[in-house]
Amino acid sequence: MSRIRVFLLVGFVMLFSIVLVGISLDRSVGMQDKPAQTKLAEVDFYDIADMTTVRPPKPMSPAVKNGLAWLAKRQNPDGGWPEDNSSQPLAKSELGCSALSLLALLRGENSVRQGPYRDTVRKGLSYLIQAVADRSRGPRWVRTTSAPAQIHGKLGSYADLFLANLTLAEFRGKAGAQEHAVAVCLEKTMNQVLSLQTAEGRYRGNEGGWAPVLAMGLATKGIARARFQGARYEHIFAERAFAYSLSSVLDRPVALNGLNLVRAREDAGVVLYRISQGATNVFDLANAYRYELLRIRLFADDPLERANVKVAAQRVEKLVAHFDQVQRELLEKLRDPQFLRGVGTIGGEELLSYWNVSEVLVLLGGEDWEKWDGTMEQMLRRAQNADGSWSGQHCITGKTFCTAAALLVLLGDRTPFPKELVQHLQPRR
Repeated sequence: MSRIRVFLLVGFVMLFSIVLVGISLDRSVGMQDKPAQTKLAEVDFYDIADMTTVRPPKPMSPAVKNGLAWLAKRQNPDGGWPEDNSSQPLAKSELGCSALSLLALLRGENSVRQGPYRDTVRKGLSYLIQAVADRSRGPRWVRTTSAPAQIHGKLGSYADLFLANLTLAEFRGKAGAQEHAVAVCLEKTMNQVLSLQTAEGRYRGNEGGWAPVLAMGLATKGIARARFQGARYEHIFAERAFAYSLSSVLDRPVALNGLNLVRAREDAGVVLYRISQGATNVFDLANAYRYELLRIRLFADDPLERANVKVAAQRVEKLVAHFDQVQRELLEKLRDPQFLRGVGTIGGEELLSYWNVSEVLVLLGGEDWEKWDGTMEQMLRRAQNADGSWSGQHCITGKTFCTAAALLVLLGDRTPFPKELVQHLQPRR
C-alpha cells in the first residue's frame, strides 16, 4: 500500500472518530437536559384480584337507572363525556368527568362485555386509554390546553389524573380485549401520581384548588385500589398517605413510622370534606395491606417467606389500630346535621364526600350503614333533575360530574373488594 493511501486511511479513521465523539457528547448533553425518570411503580399484568361486594346489593332504584341512562345519552362521539356546565353546553370531552362517568357505569353493573350500556363502556374505555397515552408521553402529566374544567379549579390541577388512575384500577379484570392496554395505562398513571407525592403525604400541584383535600383523597384511593390489582410500589408512599389521612380525621399532627405530619388544612373550612377523605383513605390503605397479608400467608410454610409474613403482619397491625378511633370520629360527626350539609347546599364536593362516607360505612355494615344508605337515597332522589341527572348548587356544578358522583353514592353497596378480604372482614349485617 502506498504511503499516500496510508495517510488517507488514517485521516479517514480520525475524522470518523471525531464525529462519533461529537455525537456521544450531544447525547450526553441531551441526557442531562432530560434526566431519566425513576420508575416508582410497576403493575403485574396477571395479578388481578377476584372482586366482590361486602353483601348482596339491593336492586337498583329508578333514580339510579335514570341516572345511568342520562350518562349513556350524554356520551360524546369520541367516547368521552363533556363537563356539561350550563355555560358550556357543547364542551368537548373532559378526562376527569369521563373517568368518573365510566366508574359509575361500571359500578352500575356495566362492563365491556355485559350490561345494557356495554357499548357505551367500551367506547368510553377506549377514550380513557387514548387520553392517558396522550397525557403521559413525557416525564410529567400533560395538563389540558383548553379552558380548565371545574374540577381543576375546585379540587386541584391533577384531579383528572387521579380520577383516571382510580378508574383504570377498577377496570382491571373487566376490560376484555383492552385488558393489556388498561394495565399499561395504569402503570403510567401510577408513576405520575406517586411522582407528585410529598413527604407529608400530599400531592403537589393541587394547592390552588378550593378544596384540594378531596383531590388528595382521590389520589390515595387510586393507589390503594391499584394495589389490589397488581400495582407494586415502596411502602413509604402508602405510609405517607396514611399519616396524612389520619391527620385529616383527627385534625392534629400525627406521628407514624417517623413521620410527624402537620394536620391537613385543605378543606376550605368544610369539616365534611376533611373527615370523609381521611376516613375513607385510612380504610382504603389498611385494607390494601390486609389483603396483601392474606396473600403472603398462602406461602407461610415457606421458610423464606416467614420473615415477610411477620413484617407484613406488623404493618397491618399498626394501620388497623386506628380503625376504632377513626370510626368513632366519623360516626360522631354524622350525628351533627350541620356536618352533613357541608357548605349548606349540595355541590360536587359534597357528593364526593358522601361517596367517601359510603365506602367506609358499607364495610362496617349494621344499623349505621342502613341509616346512612336510606338517608342518601331520600336526599338524592329529591335532588335529582327530571331528566335523570344531578346538578351541583355551588362550586362543582357540572351535570356530568355531579350525576356520576351521585350514582356512586347510591351504588355504595356495589363497592368492590377482594373476595379473600371480604371473607375475613366479617362485617356487621
